[in-house]
Amino acid sequence: MSIQAPPNLNPDNLNLLVDAGINDWGGVSPVTPDYVNPEAPWPHLIDLEKQTYLSGKNLSPRLTIYPSYLNDLTTWVDEKLHSRILKLSDSTGFARDTEWTPVEKIQNLRFKSQSIIPLRHSSQLKTIVDLALQNKGLKEEQIVKFF
Repeated sequence: MSIQAPPNLNPDNLNLLVDAGINDWGGVSPVTPDYVNPEAPWPHLIDLEKQTYLSGKNLSPRLTIYPSYLNDLTTWVDEKLHSRILKLSDSTGFARDTEWTPVEKIQNLRFKSQSIIPLRHSSQLKTIVDLALQNKGLKEEQIVKFF
């Protein structure tokens, strides 16, 4: 369950909100005002990030879909949107902070299972792991083999 509390309505007690169990500051934006409470401007993101960190949490941008729903796209989202959502999200379900992806084309990707897939060994991966353990530099082509 996600619990939101707008930080602009209680700026002096952010740590109490975090301690109470909130896990979402809501639609905080450096670009748009709070349309519901225009008299209370959003805090600067750097300040909010610092206060969140001091409360024992990390501020992470998210998509409009919560990570728990993103992990079950077939139930919650029209199939036509799946590849776009996956392209915008990272492996934890939050907003991607880079455009790099280990696959060339994020299209028609389907999750086979939400459970952990049994480890499969390959001699190619073993060679790459051995190089990494020897502190040899890995090339991007080698790194993406793990994904």
